[in-house]
Parts: sequence; C-alpha cells; structure tokens
Amino acid sequence: MRSRSFRSLVAAVAALSTVAVACGSDDPPPTEGAEEGPSGVTDVSVEAEGEPQVGGSLSYGVEAETDGWNPTSSQWAISGHLIGMAIFDPLAAYDDTGEAKPYLAESFEVDDSGMVWTIGVRDGVSFHDGTPCDAAAIADALERFRTSFLTQGALEPVESITVIDPSTIEVRMSTPWFTFPATLTTQVGYIAAPAQLAAEGQASVGQPIGTGPFVFEEWIPDDQLTVVRNESYWREGLPYLEEVTFRPITDSTSRVNALLARDLDVIHTVSQESIADLEVEAGNGEVQLLIDPTEQEEYFLMPNQSKPPFDDLRARLAVAHAIDRQEYIEVFGSGIVELANGVFMPNSKWFVDTEAPSYDPEEAARLVEEYEAEKGPISFTLGATNDPYTRSVIQSFVEDLEAVGIEVEADFTEQAQQISAVVGGAYDLVDWRQFAAPDPDADYMWWHRGSGEPGTIDLNLARIDNPELDEALETGRTTDDPEVRAEAYARVQQEMNENVHYIWLNHTQWAIGAANDVRDLENGPLAALRRPGERRAPPHPDLARGVSPARPQLPSRGQPSGSAGYGPLS
Repeated sequence: MRSRSFRSLVAAVAALSTVAVACGSDDPPPTEGAEEGPSGVTDVSVEAEGEPQVGGSLSYGVEAETDGWNPTSSQWAISGHLIGMAIFDPLAAYDDTGEAKPYLAESFEVDDSGMVWTIGVRDGVSFHDGTPCDAAAIADALERFRTSFLTQGALEPVESITVIDPSTIEVRMSTPWFTFPATLTTQVGYIAAPAQLAAEGQASVGQPIGTGPFVFEEWIPDDQLTVVRNESYWREGLPYLEEVTFRPITDSTSRVNALLARDLDVIHTVSQESIADLEVEAGNGEVQLLIDPTEQEEYFLMPNQSKPPFDDLRARLAVAHAIDRQEYIEVFGSGIVELANGVFMPNSKWFVDTEAPSYDPEEAARLVEEYEAEKGPISFTLGATNDPYTRSVIQSFVEDLEAVGIEVEADFTEQAQQISAVVGGAYDLVDWRQFAAPDPDADYMWWHRGSGEPGTIDLNLARIDNPELDEALETGRTTDDPEVRAEAYARVQQEMNENVHYIWLNHTQWAIGAANDVRDLENGPLAALRRPGERRAPPHPDLARGVSPARPQLPSRGQPSGSAGYGPLS
C-alpha cells in the first residue's frame, strides 16, 4: 500500500529546518503529547529544552526511491515531496485553517473577476547557486510547469504569465480561478533555479538547485540522497541541522527495524502493522511516535475507465460488490484505519454522507454474468507495489474477485514504475493512495476530464469522463462563495460513488517514528513559517495534512500530498 499518487500536498513529514538532534545519551523517555490521530493512537514525544542549536545530522528512512528531482518533469510521490521540500520552497503553503498562504512568494492578490492574479516576489532570496530568485526566475519556472507534458494539466486555466517588474508577476486565467494559490502548494509551486531547468539529461533531474533550507550534495539512486545546511537560507536562523541523509527502504517493517537498531533517526510509514509496532515501542519508551491528526488520504482501487473492462460501469460495480471491505479492515487494519466511503474524512467540512457500493457477492456475480453475455469475460491485471504486506492484501482481493467469476492477475512492481505506468494509462486496475488536499480544488486535475487516451500523459489518472463531475469541479473553482463551493463538492462525492470512479477501501493513517534524541518534530500546519523556537498551534481539524509522510502528489496539494500533516516545508 505504498504511496503512488503524486499528490500535491506538501509532503514533509517533519519540518526538517527546525529539527535538532541531541548528542547526549541521557535524554528523558518520550512522554505522551496532546495530539491524537483519527485512529485514537496518541503522539508520544520528547519535549525540547532550551534554545535550539545549530549542528547535528539526521538519517531519514523514506518509503521509496524517486525518479529525479526536477519539479517540472519528475514524478514525486510522498518520498519525493519529503526530499523536494528540503531542497526547494513552494510558493504557497497551508495555514491552520486550510487556506493557502504565501510562502516563498511574498503575496497573492486577485481581482474581482478571479481571472487576474498578482504574485509579489520576496526580496533577497537566492538559489543555492547564488542566482536571484526574482520575478523572472519564478515566471520561467511557472511557464515550464504550464508547458510540461507532466504538469501542464495542473495549470490548464493559466493563459499568460508576465513579469511586471523584478518583484511582481501577473498571471492571467482563461476562466475565474479563485483558489489558484492552493495549486501553488503542490509540486507546480516548487521553484527550481533557471540553471537546473535549462539543463538537459541527468543534470536536470540529478542535480537539484532550489532556495530551500538544504543544499543538494549527493544522490546515489536506490541507496541515499544527502543534503547539507544552506548557510544563506532566507529564513534567518534556519535550518539547525548540518546534514540530512534520506534512505529509501521500501519494506515498512525494515524501516521500523532500522529505526529500532538506530541505523535511522526518523522514518515515515503508512503501514498499519508498522504503526501498531511503533505504538508498542513508544509505549515502552524506545522511540517517539507522531500521528497525523488531520484529513487523510484515501486508499482505494483505481480502475482505468478509458478501456475495457472498466469503461463499463457494470465491471466497476462488480469489483466493488465483490470485495469484502469490512473483512479487509478487520484483517489488515490493525485497529489503526477506518473504512472509507468517499474522498473526505467524516470530520472534514467538505464531507457529505454518500453511499459506496457494499459487499454483495451475489450482485457481483450477476453483473459478471450480464457483462460476459454481452462482451465476454471480465478479465484484467491488478497492479500493486512490491512489498510483503501489500502482497497479502492484494491476494485477498484476488480471491474475492475470482469467487464471483472475475479473471484477475496480480502484478507487483516498484513504486516509481507503478507511477509511470499509471500516468501513461498503461494499467487496468491498481491499488492507490491519494487525495488529502485541505482545499479540494487542489485535486481538480486528478478528477477532471483530461485526454483519457491510453499511452498518453494524463493527470486524470483514472481516465474519468463524467460531464456532471466536471461541472461540479468547475463550479468549486470559479466561485469564492463558500456555500456554493460546499454544494459543488457534495455533488462531486455523489458522482464519484454513483459512477464508481474509485473503489474506496480506507482512510490512511500516516505516522513518524523517531529516535529519542531527535527534537522539535512537528505535525502541524505551516510549521516552517514560525520563528525559531516558536511553538505551533494545534492543527485545524479540517486541515488535510500539509507535509507529512504522505503520498505522491504531483502537482497536487501543498501539502505543502501530499497529503499534509506534519508541518509543511522543511
């Protein structure tokens, strides 16, 4: 159940710029914090004492390797965002009310029509190579996002990007877009230096140059990536750490064991089993545990609706009715996660109670028989990431599907390969994790009709073609009336379930495990916008994680992710 969605979401599970590692071995045992995740698991952490000091290093275990570090062309899941946020800064980030605010940008202003946005550029910010991060550099990056084969769908309404002066950019839209800054919290808001964006080949993806708190030093694919302190970071006094090494370890149990063995200082995980294990270890005083208390991503099966069999609603319904979701929760949930019936958590301000197809094997078999009489057998490949836990889950689904007459073959691959296949439409049905943006407009590109052709890049990963859904999404984007927006996203949820665009399984639960000598781990919004030493306010209950160990999110959320939750921005 690895993250494979590109989600926008700032994906930084810990505000690395504010993390310090103590050198002594006499640290007090973890104490329970006040935050509690949706699962009821409580934070267990060590309070920092005294003023933060510059120094120390951190080793961070992430769930997967990433295909590169160019925000305009690389496919970032949560691990990509975690590392990306150490090197780059997004133009915007979410505050504790779930509203996108300027971050690397100085200001955002919009005219009454919602079609002309003015971005104020922060003075005195430089890229790691010394180049000024001025209006020309930011406009160049935004233009590359707008024309990139990978990210152009995220900025589709943008008609022109104009440098007014060195500190001002004007962005004109083809249609009103009142929530534009929410998209700038996602991958399309991460600003790389002109030198990196102009480079070709490996220099473009393998030698990142940003404005962030850490400077890229070395990348050994499938082994580690190292960053060092940015001595000239625009946020005075930050970061505190001298060095961070990220290590991709795909098996969640192996990440936990590496933390317990002190081969790693921090890990992130979405595995229910691993979170349960960390809860026990935290209770014994062995580690710290932080639980994301906010809007979660959903884990679901995603059908490719541009080709048979899933261009037919009956096939999608058959799969949905065949899978015993409640049994899945009881067997694999470890008491950590909750059954999902839609794209929002029940405590979200966007949530409406809509019905998802329930377990009904007799109805599933009837639909299979009806489809087969007209079009032949329902036969497809079910793709998933290649780790032992996910293999067990997928095998249980295969058994449910075969029991009603569906022909299915499981195919297990690494996360980066899975993402590439899905973005290109080269899949039938996959297990996926995504959608935790504080503002649902940041997920627009994932749901609105795109090109839909197999073999072509399309951020509408499920290849949904639903005019009613498109209309609701457009309404949510083109108005600033909160009641109208709420009605629009209620329609979105209804359309998704009536047409089975996704087969919901559970709301995910992200967690961070840390050694006891790590301090100032955060799980609140906009952590990086606080002054050094300033404590965060409790996260807003409707805020979808902002930077956390979440999942892919390409241009998606600001998370600044993907998913959100552990403070944004490194």
